[in-house]
Amino acid sequence: MNAIVRNYLIELARQKVKQLVPYQKLSDDCGFGLNMQDNPNDRKIL
Repeated sequence: MNAIVRNYLIELARQKVKQLVPYQKLSDDCGFGLNMQDNPNDRKIL
């Protein structure tokens, strides 16, 4: 999981688009299937 998140964030940085990435978007884009709203422990997983 760490490598996937790392690569995702690196790709965002390469695009030089200044944006915030909410935990839910990161989870969705990486295909983790976590739900930050219904399960607060999912945030800790990231």
